[in-house]
Amino acid sequence: MKTLEKLKLHNLGEIGVAEQKAMRGGRSLDPVNGSCTNLIGEVTVYGGTLGMVQNAIGELGVTEYSGSANNPRIQEYFGSCNGLGSNTPDSIAWCGSFANYIVEKSGYEGTGSAMASSWYNWGSPTSNPQPGDIAISPDGHHVGVVTSVTNGVITIISGNYGNQVAESVCTGYSFRRAPEN
Repeated sequence: MKTLEKLKLHNLGEIGVAEQKAMRGGRSLDPVNGSCTNLIGEVTVYGGTLGMVQNAIGELGVTEYSGSANNPRIQEYFGSCNGLGSNTPDSIAWCGSFANYIVEKSGYEGTGSAMASSWYNWGSPTSNPQPGDIAISPDGHHVGVVTSVTNGVITIISGNYGNQVAESVCTGYSFRRAPEN
């Protein structure tokens, strides 16, 4: 399985896996004192399962447009699904498309389907979720990328959560690990 050993931050050197897990939307959490600081520079993502985490973090805040207008970024997510394209309106459920976009951007093959339930057949099942795994809701209607597991609390980033890319805590979900590349 591809892994990301270090994340290089331009002008800041390298940080390890513990610090990567703490990063959220352009901020860095100091694991010693809990302080939060803004990061200066660009994040370089190399792919792999931790790349999925960083790629998902980079999409936080993407939101559907109101009315008949469509967010072109969400339409780009649809482009990663078979039979859908960049003209698909963002009013259609798009969490499965978001998952495909993130997985493919990270160097893996997605399911090709906009259906969240299509992720039940991707990769291999795991009962020990880790950052970079895929989380599928019990009813198969929602899917996201696991970004952290802390003291049994599993956090995911998913598309179409409140009509945006957002972070949430999941319970009762099934988990799938990326296939070997």
